[in-house]
Amino acid sequence: MKLPFISIALLFTALFQATGQGRKALLLSLLRKGIIDVPLMILMNILIPMTDLMMVQPILDFLCAAIAFALYLSFLKKAQKAFQSKKQQRNEWNMNIKWFGQSCFRITAENGTKIVMDPVKLFCYKLSEIDADIVTVSHNHSDHNNVGAVKGGLCPYQGPGSFFAGRHRH
Repeated sequence: MKLPFISIALLFTALFQATGQGRKALLLSLLRKGIIDVPLMILMNILIPMTDLMMVQPILDFLCAAIAFALYLSFLKKAQKAFQSKKQQRNEWNMNIKWFGQSCFRITAENGTKIVMDPVKLFCYKLSEIDADIVTVSHNHSDHNNVGAVKGGLCPYQGPGSFFAGRHRH
């Protein structure tokens, strides 16, 4: 009878230790060996001398398992709130990525901004009408720099550097 309850208490103790909840793990350990078991042995010895001292351990393990489960529910509620808060703080955005062949991709951000990378010019890849707000060229080879195939008003960004608001910074 005692094995399932002791397993539950020890499982939650290990969970709390693994998740940085050292105080809860310590509390469960102290409850199990010291705070509950000694007073319970004294009480059981007074109520039913010697005959029911063997009942102390299963009762103790049941109480510790119940307390461990209550602590876990509290931990779970706080963790869910923290997760929801982090989820709301993240700057999530959606995008669409379309491949045109070779290494040519167009990324369309949720706000509609379109970026074309390495517009291809090879006979086996025919670019359909492709438009973009920004064009990047990774290197000056014909299969990566077909800027003329991209419709849009911005000049292409070629070469290394940092780019911000249409200006190139070295």
